[in-house]
Amino acid sequence: MRLRSINLPCFLLLSRLALCQRGVVQIAAFLHLVACMLLVATLLISERSHAAPPTGDFGTAESSKNVFVDMSDRPDGIESHYDFEPAYKFHCATLRQQLSQLTGVLVQFNQLNTLRDVARAGELGLVGLLGNPPQDLAVRIANLQALSPAPVFFASDEESRSVQRLESLIYQLPGTRSMVRAGAKEVTRIFREYGARMRALGLHISFSPVADLGRGPGIGYRSFGTDVESVTTMVNAVTEGFISAGVLPVIKHFPGHGLASADTHDTLATTPPLQELSEQMTVFAHTLNRDVAVMVGHLVTPQLTQGQPASLSSPAINGLLRQSLGFDGLVITDALGMSAITNKQDQAIAGVKAIQAGADIALVSTLDAQQRMLDRLEQAVDRGDLSRTRIAASLERVLAAKISLIAPGTDGIGAQRFSCSDSLHTSQSP
Repeated sequence: MRLRSINLPCFLLLSRLALCQRGVVQIAAFLHLVACMLLVATLLISERSHAAPPTGDFGTAESSKNVFVDMSDRPDGIESHYDFEPAYKFHCATLRQQLSQLTGVLVQFNQLNTLRDVARAGELGLVGLLGNPPQDLAVRIANLQALSPAPVFFASDEESRSVQRLESLIYQLPGTRSMVRAGAKEVTRIFREYGARMRALGLHISFSPVADLGRGPGIGYRSFGTDVESVTTMVNAVTEGFISAGVLPVIKHFPGHGLASADTHDTLATTPPLQELSEQMTVFAHTLNRDVAVMVGHLVTPQLTQGQPASLSSPAINGLLRQSLGFDGLVITDALGMSAITNKQDQAIAGVKAIQAGADIALVSTLDAQQRMLDRLEQAVDRGDLSRTRIAASLERVLAAKISLIAPGTDGIGAQRFSCSDSLHTSQSP
């Protein structure tokens, strides 16, 4: 099992000992208790540091400036860290176009053509696909890529037989219980092949695997089970297969939906208190690495989220996930159009809160909501409620992931460019 280093070395050490000594019940229980105490102590410190979203001096006078990279601020001879910045002229993107990289929108496969104008405007960051795919899906995706000045992520849920969008175009995946019986090597082979076929269709991201420990409401047999070692092994097997095929896997649903009180499609759910989630944290600690992304669920976790869903919680994202577990990859929210969110607030408003809380991509359920979220993100920048630093951190992660996964010049990607209309940008264009 591949492990990673995190900011709680004692927690990892104790977790590994607990896994090795599964038969010694008293020792395992004691070690998990100590691990919980360490985790809670660390979170109390991180919560004080991250409880409020950062604010900046990004006032109205600067709101029209480039948020991420301003070519005029770069010393002579210093090249961009991002290979496709010159290729796509991303330094010429407007504030709204840059903010769009932090948004995702869910659409039905047969509604892809409704995104043409938004793609042409450079305001598509990520598209999550739902429903039954058409036979010409690859052509439709390539057409949208050709219209967009910057590459667009295309994603779908490809978990197992329980939740799968591309079955009719690829093949039916096994159920989670069948995967456990087949073993890690076979599961990795299955998802390597499946991921390669996803890439051939133009998709770059799978909203999977499910790392939830337990089979509560909304999860059921989407989970690999209740055993820490088995779930960890299966999650790593799936991610290894996807990564080797050039697909970004999204481990979900942080901080753990398997023992939650309800299905978040229907209502806000509550997990056990943080001190009772040590086994779930062990799974995440042993599966998170720089080559995966994480989906944060709409889950209230006592002792952590202060009554807010984790998807909108800085202590959950910046504290537990980033600081305590040391994760620096992409963080994506679960769909903000789910009733867990919309029963209490507009999903566009929730999207702004998610970005303020540390999420890199806020995923909404309609194109209208995505456009309204962009309006509100621009307003938050103008008011100083969303700082240049906060935007740049997420934009850097998103662009780095796109560089890794999307090659310029393939399938029409990069056919268009952002337009450098003013003299400063024009003089700095490659």
